[in-house]
Amino acid sequence: MVGARSRRSKQTANQTTDWGMTLSKFKIGESVRLRSSVQALRAPGGEYRIVRQLPPADSIIRYRVRSSADEQDERVVKESELQGWGHSKAH
Repeated sequence: MVGARSRRSKQTANQTTDWGMTLSKFKIGESVRLRSSVQALRAPGGEYRIVRQLPPADSIIRYRVRSSADEQDERVVKESELQGWGHSKAH
């Protein structure tokens, strides 16, 4: 078989694919929370949902997120400012 190496190799977040696209860590609709450093500076805590991934700017992945508590609260954040909702402490 010619080209036996799979074009879809196992990759981690923020690596570049063979086609030049940057892989993202979060998916649209996924629940996330803002890192505490972001909350202290400018945003309330709690659950947010990924609304859409924005085009990378200077190789930085950004998302539009919406607060689950206040549907009016929508903001743009860098991927590094987010963590998965499952990383929270037990209630």
